Amino acid sequence: MLHSVLFRTVLLAALSSAAAAQTYAGTYTNREFGYSIRYPSNLLRPATTATPEGQTFAPVVGHAGFRVYAARLNGQSPQDLADAAQTICPGGRPSYRVAKARLIAISCRAGDHILYQKSLLRGDLEVTVRAGYPAKERWIWDRVVTSIADSMSAAPVSADYPQ
Repeated sequence: MLHSVLFRTVLLAALSSAAAAQTYAGTYTNREFGYSIRYPSNLLRPATTATPEGQTFAPVVGHAGFRVYAARLNGQSPQDLADAAQTICPGGRPSYRVAKARLIAISCRAGDHILYQKSLLRGDLEVTVRAGYPAKERWIWDRVVTSIADSMSAAPVSADYPQ
């Protein structure tokens, strides 16, 4: 019991100091699909598994998971994409949903976790950031997911990027 309390105290202190010193020294750029994000490198690190479509990030402290990736729209409408995205939520019912011509956003609670997904739509490309983290750690990860989502940059569709 004492060990558990001590561990939680140390974790809380580490998260507090990391949150206060949130920096954006990390940038992930995907040249193949023409997008980038900024992330706080003191809180997240790229996982070893990367694909041509994107990158997974692991927390330095805490229990969050982040992933950024690109996918072809293949003629799907924003409504279709939002419907597919909200399947991450229990019963397919998000607490927050936006489906616009160039933006999809979904958020919900799944048990004791918060799930969030934001996608930018450019031409035939969907660029997505997805996050999941324990609700008890939301005081740190809510700010991180918002800043990462706000930093998303998807190049306009041009001859420089695959169609």
